[in-house]
Amino acid sequence: MEGTQGLLSLVYQDSAHRIYHIDGYHEGQVFPMVRAKAVVFMNILPVTTTDGLPAVQTSLIAYTRLDTTLLAGLVRILRPLIGEAVTRKLSRGFEVTNQLGTAIARDRDRVVQQASLVPWLSITDLQTLIGWLYTVPQRAAATPTAEMPAPLPMQASP
Repeated sequence: MEGTQGLLSLVYQDSAHRIYHIDGYHEGQVFPMVRAKAVVFMNILPVTTTDGLPAVQTSLIAYTRLDTTLLAGLVRILRPLIGEAVTRKLSRGFEVTNQLGTAIARDRDRVVQQASLVPWLSITDLQTLIGWLYTVPQRAAATPTAEMPAPLPMQASP
């Protein structure tokens, strides 16, 4: 997401839903600076993988608003052509988070070792992290390629 920056805020969460507000901008070659806001609705469905491990299936629905009226009108006209690009931009951050979570679950001993070196992390927070890390099932050893999870199904609309 080169050229894209923003602030993602969690507005609401329960066991199966999240609502995020995103306020950010993108610096590109065609338009020097595009500012936008988005609201992302995430639904999380617990599932079981083919190897019997717990996982989640996630769907996203996003509503975006560009701060430039002229550009917003242009995007509305070109939506069929650029909708997928906007969807990829919004989905990428969530995909990276999923990949990071998978990597942490795979090497939890190293995460615990590194977390214990963080000076501002309280003992209580460290113990909570350790407890959480060891409640997540660990996948059987496999090649790195085989361990990579399949991308989560996501839907988003610009």
